[in-house]
Amino acid sequence: MPGELGQLSLHQSLLRNQLVGLELVAAETSVQRHHQLARDRYLWKSYLARQRESIFTTVAPHYTCGTDAAGVNEKNVEGVAWANALPDAEATVDLKLGDTSMSFSGYGYHDKTWVDRPFQEAIQAAFWGHARLGPYAVVWWHSHAQDGTEISSEYLATYEDGHVIASRCVDRANNTLGWGEGQIWPLVPGTPAPAGMIIRWDLGDAGVFVANITSKNIFVTISFWQAGRGPVSGGFVGGEQYTDETGLWSLNQLPKL
Repeated sequence: MPGELGQLSLHQSLLRNQLVGLELVAAETSVQRHHQLARDRYLWKSYLARQRESIFTTVAPHYTCGTDAAGVNEKNVEGVAWANALPDAEATVDLKLGDTSMSFSGYGYHDKTWVDRPFQEAIQAAFWGHARLGPYAVVWWHSHAQDGTEISSEYLATYEDGHVIASRCVDRANNTLGWGEGQIWPLVPGTPAPAGMIIRWDLGDAGVFVANITSKNIFVTISFWQAGRGPVSGGFVGGEQYTDETGLWSLNQLPKL
């Protein structure tokens, strides 16, 4: 019995040493992993920092109903918030994918949408888009909420000097609409992609601004979501009219709850 107890004690000691060894290895691995993650984060942040040097915003950021300022409400419709950090920017891109390199420049854009519920429970239909038209940076998001609320978010600025002409939201169902065969508002699942999109904003003393995008390339068409791009033309009614190469739009068409 004493021999067996001694052997068991030896086994326990060996097992304990093995466990300690495993813990040390695990701890070392954890530390190595931590350092690797920290290094990866540093490299990624350094990469992003280099990229940010190639993106220069030209106009003020905004939310649905106003420019960036303390106390501005971020809500688009109930349950959905939106922030447009870069309504318009000068951007250059330099990419290498495997042995393929590409570089180009143009105007950039970045926004962020977040929700506190499934998206389809908040929004039933929406048109979103942005464009450069002559001297103007134009951004819109027209939403029809599941509760029937209409919000037309409208942003217009001159990108050369950053002057904001309008940053507002209004309850007008016909301010931003698709046009072409089968177009209705609010959109429903199965509504065909628009042949184009037209905006008409009465900006009071500033005048009436009109822009028309013609869809030349619909590059996403899946259930409940479509996106396209094409040339855009327009300007202030009674003023100089402009034509530019590309406006970008997307839409949501979800079942009415």
